[in-house]
Amino acid sequence: MILFDLDLAFAIDCTISMRPYILNATDRIREIINQIKSERTLVARFALVEYRDYPLEENIFVTRVQSFTNAEAEMNGWLDQCLAQGGGDTPEAVADGLYDILNLSWDPQAVKICILIADAPPHGLHPIGDSFPSGSLLAMTQT
Repeated sequence: MILFDLDLAFAIDCTISMRPYILNATDRIREIINQIKSERTLVARFALVEYRDYPLEENIFVTRVQSFTNAEAEMNGWLDQCLAQGGGDTPEAVADGLYDILNLSWDPQAVKICILIADAPPHGLHPIGDSFPSGSLLAMTQT
């Protein structure tokens, strides 16, 4: 008997500073998904938003969005593509990643959860060491 639906989105920092952690992080995501899929009382969908930083470098994205799916194999394929690269200063484009999380196709009836996996703060919290102390480029372009 299904008791509830679940939409679970993961936002993960995929900058170079995550290199020591990225494999462990994606393995933990797989474990979470596997555990949830084994539950008989819920129907779950999963989404993934990878974020990096700006300025844009060749072949480097700021965010990459994988919309909700209930297919574990599809999610595993996305996780296989998570590579730690890019980024310059310490803060990252966290706000851009969370913005994309907010704009996923969330099921209005589902329980909604976002898990953020990161090792650095967002831009705009402290000007020292921040190439974008005013915050995210996304926010600056929408004002």
